Amino acid sequence: MKICALCLPAEVDKQIIDDLTETVSEDKRKRIARYLRHEDMLRALLGEILARLMICRETKIRSSDIEFYTNEYGKPFLRGVDNLFFNVSHSGSWVVCALDTQPVGIDVEKMEPIKLDIAAGIFSPVEYDKMQQKQEKEKKEYFYNLWTLKESYIKNA
Repeated sequence: MKICALCLPAEVDKQIIDDLTETVSEDKRKRIARYLRHEDMLRALLGEILARLMICRETKIRSSDIEFYTNEYGKPFLRGVDNLFFNVSHSGSWVVCALDTQPVGIDVEKMEPIKLDIAAGIFSPVEYDKMQQKQEKEKKEYFYNLWTLKESYIKNA
């Protein structure tokens, strides 16, 4: 498995964004344009660019020849490329991509302040009890570690 992480700079020149936008499909450009927040648009754009870069390096396929498709659950895949799977995640300042010969999932989350009560509806009773037994300062880290693990697992399916 290969994993690549990109930490977004505080500012990106508009010309660079425009140039990068030209390297993705028309469909992706339309989806990116719908984002209301500039940061969300940039993360989505760079997630696709990062996936393309990793796929190009692994397969020697030109970026312009890569076509992404999505399955019925919205998970992206490459048609016509056997035994190569990828997944992208982005949050906060980070964009990550995992590439493997097996189905793969990856997740990254910015550790924002959160009401940990929501874990009762997300985690199993055992997981929730384990979180509740943690010291207060460790609960948020436990929540995010378990949450990203579960997200990665689901995205792998």
